[in-house]
Amino acid sequence: MCAILNSETLRTCVQQYQARGQWGARHFDKYVFNLPIPRFERGNAVHRALADAGQTAADVALSVPSEEGEYFTRTRKRIRKALAEHGVAGGIDRLTAQLLDATAQGLPPSPEKGARGVRPAPAQTTASICPIASSPFDPYRGAEA
Repeated sequence: MCAILNSETLRTCVQQYQARGQWGARHFDKYVFNLPIPRFERGNAVHRALADAGQTAADVALSVPSEEGEYFTRTRKRIRKALAEHGVAGGIDRLTAQLLDATAQGLPPSPEKGARGVRPAPAQTTASICPIASSPFDPYRGAEA
């Protein structure tokens, strides 16, 4: 769950429902669980891959030294850079997109193998970042046929 909640994919999916304020999008917490995030199933390969990637991300984040008196936004930026350089952030984003897409369509998610265990990133469009953006999924009513 931590990997999904910290993914850029989820942030992008929620963004379309958020109000915009002076400092950007607001109320992430009000909309995040309207998305079709399934319960964890130990036997599901995508769920296990996300859990493993989340642990790797936590290990990478812990390896980034914090500096005394540094604002959290700067530390967060350095951690995000380390996660991107490692490659785990991209893997989490692809797995999260795959999970949300399969769940919105009512299909069981299945990982596609490729570099680092997941398929290569497609061209960055709203539909490829947030597959449910172009699906009949309505966050207030669930999947529609």
